[in-house]
Amino acid sequence: MILKLCVKEVLRFLLRVFYVFRVKSNRVLFESYSGERICCNPFYIYDNIEKIVGSNVEIAWSVKPKCNNEYADIKCVKRFSLSYFKYLMTAKVYITNIGGYDYIPFRKTQIVINTWHAGGAYKKIEKDFYDIGRCQWLYNRSILHFSKATSYFLSSSYSTTKCMSSAWNLHEDKFVKLGLPRNDVFFSAQKMNELSNCIRDRFNIKQSDFVVLYAPTFRNTTSSPSYDWSLKENELLEAVKKRFAAKRVILFLRYHMCLFNSLSFNSKMHEYTSTVRDVSDYPEMQDLLCTADMLITDYSSSVWDYSFTYRPCFLFTPDLEEYKKKTDFYTPIEEWGFPICKTNEELRKQIEAFDENKFKQAMIRHHENLGSYEKGTATEEVAKIILSHIDH
Repeated sequence: MILKLCVKEVLRFLLRVFYVFRVKSNRVLFESYSGERICCNPFYIYDNIEKIVGSNVEIAWSVKPKCNNEYADIKCVKRFSLSYFKYLMTAKVYITNIGGYDYIPFRKTQIVINTWHAGGAYKKIEKDFYDIGRCQWLYNRSILHFSKATSYFLSSSYSTTKCMSSAWNLHEDKFVKLGLPRNDVFFSAQKMNELSNCIRDRFNIKQSDFVVLYAPTFRNTTSSPSYDWSLKENELLEAVKKRFAAKRVILFLRYHMCLFNSLSFNSKMHEYTSTVRDVSDYPEMQDLLCTADMLITDYSSSVWDYSFTYRPCFLFTPDLEEYKKKTDFYTPIEEWGFPICKTNEELRKQIEAFDENKFKQAMIRHHENLGSYEKGTATEEVAKIILSHIDH
């Protein structure tokens, strides 16, 4: 990490050469997950704006070279190319869903909107998580660059604002307290049904099939066996059939993109069948959440998004004590309101004893406890902020 931070400081100096190009008042650059995919909050904002503005506004996406040919109808620039850096340094508005732009010497006339990629207030991140010893000052300097560059940071709840303010050293007046654009879909039954139908058609799944989505979060290590593969799928499917009177249950397996792209993961792939499907490379998580009749995860913030469906959600956490020591949480996991299962047997019992009414009340309390800002209008409101800063 120390070498990476030093390289960033050098880049901050070198990229100033692009100051010879003026900032274009009608240029907007989007980026998700460092160019891995076109998805998440930035995509929902893009989709809204693109329908409003005319050809006078220049909109582009940053993508990695491997993705460049996947989006023929969208203007893309290859990440880390000269064009990419020129767009970064001349875009009036830059929208991203992660950190990592602390090496970019944005000008005061540029607007940087961080949508982030997680709601709620769960696992600790950044300044609240990392401790790199003697070079902590260098990391703190990186955080300072980030906070200065950020014009707006989207927040899903009061607790999110407090946690992100601490993690990124951001002043509270930089937070846009409107919820996350990607979660607007959960406030429209029609949109949810449309997305669900598209996914079921894509994967050839009947409307009567009960879909379980298993989506564990990222582990910051690949050296030791991960619990991700210890889920006993047959026992899970049988428990779901028993509790929900489902004739056919489909299990969607979706792993974090950092894990899915690793060689160690690819060598341990599941044996997929007609009832166990790999959806890890499907770009938009929200589409899968709209389709799922049940979510099983661990410490992923997808629980926040999915909680607005009020559908069954379970935390499968065999490594809970270890995770607490290594990462820990902003909000104690026991207060989230989701059934916690440390073993397959506990998961089976929790599924079979699931009570819809009690669970819905637990989710309502969870939203209240965290101070939810979600209302289903975030996309439209954030689009207004962007349009107020560009010539269109």
